[in-house]
Amino acid sequence: MSNDKERDRLARLMLLSKQKYGLSVQADWRYESFFMYLQISPSYRLAHLLTTGVIKDLSAYGKVAQDFPQVLKNYEAFGDVWQTDFWSWWVTRAQFQFGLRHTPRVHKIATLQQGVDVQQPDLDEAQACLDQYFFADRLAEGKPGSLVVALPLNLDRATVLRQVSKLIAEASITSGLATNAGQFKFLVNKVRRQTLDEARRVAWARAAAPKDPLYMIGNRVGIAAAYVTEEGKRRPKDNRRDLMVIVTSRHLSRALVFSENAARGKFPCTDDVDAMAFDFQGLRSSIIIHRKWIKSELARLKRTLFRKDIVAKREE
Repeated sequence: MSNDKERDRLARLMLLSKQKYGLSVQADWRYESFFMYLQISPSYRLAHLLTTGVIKDLSAYGKVAQDFPQVLKNYEAFGDVWQTDFWSWWVTRAQFQFGLRHTPRVHKIATLQQGVDVQQPDLDEAQACLDQYFFADRLAEGKPGSLVVALPLNLDRATVLRQVSKLIAEASITSGLATNAGQFKFLVNKVRRQTLDEARRVAWARAAAPKDPLYMIGNRVGIAAAYVTEEGKRRPKDNRRDLMVIVTSRHLSRALVFSENAARGKFPCTDDVDAMAFDFQGLRSSIIIHRKWIKSELARLKRTLFRKDIVAKREE
């Protein structure tokens, strides 16, 4: 995808955040890069396995970093990054962590007419509005303390306001406003996009072929064209293969540092970190899970569009 097309795509996504959820977020290629680095982080994967109950005991993984609770906190914020795509992850999770939030406001959940029984469509609409508030609007407003109440419209306004005031007092909700800034901010530094992309691609390629020599991994990713050599017998006095190994190894080290810092909410970051080593078999499994999810989701969408097309033709 060209940079222009990607910028347009991000701009549309940020516009959706603003129009639908009231969040002010600048289009930034680092959002998707952050998402992909969480996918390859050993610590973030461990947090996922622990949170989802796949593993019960951390002792099986040996020594765990002292700041692993920070990884768990980051996982609580950003969640599963494998059985989802970037767009869905952004809309349901990430935008609320990065966005500039709206001031909380009163939301209407449903209106019931006097003397009229509640029907299933009324329940469905109320549930949809409640879901919208609980899982979107309230997150966009910084998770303010809230009361969900039913206001009888046949009472006079003074009585309604008096009763609501009493409910608020009994709920002991603090009057402080929710924070107006997102919890996470990217670091301002000189880390280039190309550096991040190349390091991640090398980690993915290594996971796909963990037993292959490093120079082959470098050849396939194309990180240093000047050092590419033919696979097989080595030519005498040709040190390009050794140089490719050095470059590839350096990119793997960078990928580990970037991913482990990302797991702690710092991105893009080259700081020393108490990192877990790459488990390339585990990383390969995670990548396969993600690709299978994407494939199944595309198939589901195609089936949905096919059914809609059939219904439309029948109605013609």
